[in-house]
Amino acid sequence: ENTGGFEGGVFQNVVIFNPTQPVMTTDAATGLSRFYEIGTGRQSVRNPLAMANQIADVGTTTRILGNVLGELDIQRIPGLTASLNFGGDRSTGVRKTYLPKASPIGAEFNGRARQADKTNQSVTLQSLLTYRRDMANEHHFDVVGGYEYSEYENDEFWIDVRNFLTDAFSFNNIGASATATRTTFSWAEDSRLVSFFGRANYSFRDRYFLTGVLRRDGSSRFGEGNKWAVFPAVSASWRISKEAFMSNTPFSDLRIRAGYGLQGNPGVPPYASLILLETADNARYGFGDVNTVGVAPSRNPNPNLKWEQTAQFNVAMDYGFRNNTISGSVEYYVKNTKDLLLNVLVPQPAPVDTVLDNVGRVKNHGL
Repeated sequence: ENTGGFEGGVFQNVVIFNPTQPVMTTDAATGLSRFYEIGTGRQSVRNPLAMANQIADVGTTTRILGNVLGELDIQRIPGLTASLNFGGDRSTGVRKTYLPKASPIGAEFNGRARQADKTNQSVTLQSLLTYRRDMANEHHFDVVGGYEYSEYENDEFWIDVRNFLTDAFSFNNIGASATATRTTFSWAEDSRLVSFFGRANYSFRDRYFLTGVLRRDGSSRFGEGNKWAVFPAVSASWRISKEAFMSNTPFSDLRIRAGYGLQGNPGVPPYASLILLETADNARYGFGDVNTVGVAPSRNPNPNLKWEQTAQFNVAMDYGFRNNTISGSVEYYVKNTKDLLLNVLVPQPAPVDTVLDNVGRVKNHGL
C-alpha cells in the first residue's frame, strides 16, 4: 500500500470507496457489462473490486541461504578452540505488472506492462580463535580473536512499456506494444566489509567481571584513506549480592556496572565517496541531426567521507527480589555522536545540489 501512488492500492480503496455505488454497470451503447468507476482518467478513488480483478501484479522470489560451521579443539593447548563459519544468502525476484486498457488506471497509457528482475547476494566468512581457562575455581578467562569478511552484491533490471493493441497478452508479451514507448534501466553495485576483532573476559569468584573489546573495521564505501577505523570498548561489573555481607538482605541479585565503548556506523550507499555518472536527459546533445547520448554527474564526490562514530558511557544498577521474580535496572548513559553522515547543500554552481558528508554532533543523555 505504501507504493500505491496517487490512486492507492486495493485495501485503501476498500476503505474509501462508497459502498452504496454499484460494482458493475451496463454500457447503454453496447449493452456490455463493465466495472463501475466514479470517473475516467486519474481518480483518487477507484472501484477496489475492479482493481483486484483487472490488474495483474505478480511477484515471486526464490531465496537460498545457509551456512557451514567447522570447529576444532586444539589438544596441545587445553581450552583453545578454532572455528570457521561460511555463510551465503542469495535471493532472486521478479515482479510483473499489467494495467489493462479496460481499466481506467491503464486506459490513460493505452495498456501498460512493467517487469523488474532483482538479485541480492551476500557472502560472509568468519574465523574465530577462542581460549577459555579456569584457575582454582576462582579465576575465569575467556579470550576470542577473529576475522570476518562480508561481501554484498545487488543488481536490477526494469522495463516499462505502454500502448498495446490488446489486453490479451497481459505482461507476457512486452514486445507487442504498438509503438516503441518504453523505459528501461538497470544497475549493479557491490561493497565489502572487513573486520579484525578481539574480546577478553575475566571474572573472579563470579563476583567481579571485566570485559575489553577492540575492533578494526574497514568498509569499501568510504573514501580512500578513511576506510578503516578502530573501535575499543571496556566494561566492568560487581555482583554485590554474592558478598557475605549481603546474605541477610532482601536482594536475590544486586549488581553495579559501568562501561564505555566506541561504535562505528557504515550506513552509506556503495560508492558514496565517488562521483557517479549517468545518462541523464541533460547529458544529450545534437550534433547535426544526430542525438548523441553522454553522461552527467548524479552524485558529488567526497574523498574525505569517513565512519560516523558514537561514544557511549553508562553506569547502572541491576536488582532482583524474591528469587528474581521482581527485577529491574536503573541506568544513566551519555552518548556522543560525531561525524554524522548527512546530505548537505553544496555551493553553486555544482553538478548536483547535495553531497554526503560528515557534519555535526549529537549528544544524548538520560536515566
